[in-house]
Amino acid sequence: MDAKRILLAGMVLVLAGACAWAAPEVSGFTPVPESDAAQIVGGDGYVCDTTLGHEITPPEFLPCQNNWNGTGCLYGAWLIIYPRYGCVPAESGDCYTDLYLHMEYGACGWYPESGGCIPYGEVTTIYVDACA
Repeated sequence: MDAKRILLAGMVLVLAGACAWAAPEVSGFTPVPESDAAQIVGGDGYVCDTTLGHEITPPEFLPCQNNWNGTGCLYGAWLIIYPRYGCVPAESGDCYTDLYLHMEYGACGWYPESGGCIPYGEVTTIYVDACA
């Protein structure tokens, strides 16, 4: 957890219409009018935009494929890109980012006994800083 989250987690604003244990004159607390309380917003002014079409990386899938005459691989690699989202300004709210799996890819090999062009070898993974 980063320092900002720790700080925000430790800060709480409590609003009450009246003090349960004493009148305002005795408790020293000043009542906050409902109209003022309704105007208080929290957070850092950002939210995670998960709207379809607003991804910072749109999804994509490219599997291993046999070539046109079935004697080899059309592409030398397979690829998966996962949709990831970013923070956008907002009236109120918080947006936290972390590292999320962005992309996986690997080699394709020609193995006719196993059905043709299939994934093989090491899988490479790439992560991106995004919100969820």
